Amino acid sequence: MASSALGQVPGFKIVAIPLLPAGEFAEALGVNARGQIVGRCFIEDAQSYSGFLYDLPSNTIIDLGTLGPGEAHGAWAINNDLFIAATADAGGGQNAALLINPNQARTPIAGRVRFGPAGGAEARAINNAGTIVGSATFDCSFSESTLFGCGWGAGGALATPYVSSSAFCGDTRALSINDAAFLVGWTNVNTGTLEEPVLLQRPVLVDTVLRSQTALPTFTSGLEMGIANAIGNSGIVCGIAQDASDSNRVHPVAWVGGTPVKLQSIGGGYVEGSAALSVNAAGTVVGRSGQGASSEAVVWVGAQPAAYALTTLTSPPQDAHPAGWRLLTANAISDIGLIVGKGFAPGDTSGNSRGYVAVPCEPVPIQVPETRTTCLQGTVPLRVAAIGAGTLTYQWRRNGTPLIDGSTGTGSLIAGSTTPNMIVAGFGYADEGQYDVVITGECGTTTTVKATVTICPADLNCDNVINDGDFPVFAPAYDLLDCLDPAMPVGCPSDINRDGFVDDVDFTLFVQAYEVLLCTGPVL
Repeated sequence: MASSALGQVPGFKIVAIPLLPAGEFAEALGVNARGQIVGRCFIEDAQSYSGFLYDLPSNTIIDLGTLGPGEAHGAWAINNDLFIAATADAGGGQNAALLINPNQARTPIAGRVRFGPAGGAEARAINNAGTIVGSATFDCSFSESTLFGCGWGAGGALATPYVSSSAFCGDTRALSINDAAFLVGWTNVNTGTLEEPVLLQRPVLVDTVLRSQTALPTFTSGLEMGIANAIGNSGIVCGIAQDASDSNRVHPVAWVGGTPVKLQSIGGGYVEGSAALSVNAAGTVVGRSGQGASSEAVVWVGAQPAAYALTTLTSPPQDAHPAGWRLLTANAISDIGLIVGKGFAPGDTSGNSRGYVAVPCEPVPIQVPETRTTCLQGTVPLRVAAIGAGTLTYQWRRNGTPLIDGSTGTGSLIAGSTTPNMIVAGFGYADEGQYDVVITGECGTTTTVKATVTICPADLNCDNVINDGDFPVFAPAYDLLDCLDPAMPVGCPSDINRDGFVDDVDFTLFVQAYEVLLCTGPVL
């Protein structure tokens, strides 16, 4: 793997996304943090795109139905709740914005034309709050209408124009929105006169809560064009911008703290058609170097200028995936580092592109073990879920020591120590500690965060609270006194201070815990 000023550049395994039945070519357009991917597949018989939903963990694909034959038609984005923003053909030369729910049912969403000619709408992005952005037709006079960058609330209700233009009836677009409700896109700026307008596309940032619109700077001049394609959850924006000091050439760009950073193409310089298309919360930007059949998918780590060809970041020499991928573009990156786009699969002589997902070599946990308390002799389930290259293996550890199934020798039993779900039954004080999981894929290994599991001593009936239900368990043990008494329950759980007797000291500790009510672990 390559290294950068920010440390190690990640390695990836390339996974092909299956074509839909009768599909000719395809590309992946959006990805969420759970490993679900959306895109479009061109169906040869229908001569039209159909949308698809691909679930990476299960390697299953769902046909989302016909969307249309145009470049605007596609399933563009998916959030973590599996809601999809898509654009379809509405007939009559117009497009329709769609919200597709987790059951794949479609809801058409549209603009608010009242006076002008009928128009359509396009949905391009959706955040985890369910807000959709794109463009919709709005009136700009009694006789004219235009597409304005807008947003729809959760469920697709009420189109709200967010991106305004300084040019009369000038188009604008909203292309991306993050979870903090900031959206980006472009607006038309009139650099001429009202009689002789000269329209220039400029990148914009919009705070949809405060309804404020800010022009993003380009490189050297207010007359340079630019488009903001995406905004990440850290606030970094990416897109393209013209540089008047460089023969008006258009470069990929990242705006970090509002300041433009010129991103390089492959080879360290300028390549026509290069663009930054997506950015995640870590500031990793993806896109393409060049355009068309000669383009190449690229990664800019930490929004730094150096471009890495995605094919050079694939797995180590042992080749955990088939060699020979030709990756044309990287369309999107998720916050867990999954990258999707289109390319040519190894050995494919058809000349038709396939959708792909680049999976980080180091497995990415999407569910981690949780810190918790349990009662003495209780059963503790611990769970993890991850996405990674190839078949994943798991090894649970306590305090850094690998665990094995069976008896622990201290009264508890372990099952599932090499699976995503482990159970410790008969949990005792010797089992307290920090639990984590080492997850290994075909080309990398990662370790989850640690979860601390402790015993809540006064929770005697194992309901995770200390209340009246625990006293009937404590009282008989208090009467027996000695933990060695054969009538004492196994483990002598009422011996809260663990001195071998259930006495007045334990009663005092029990009352203190009773007043707190909630289990707080061993500190009483």
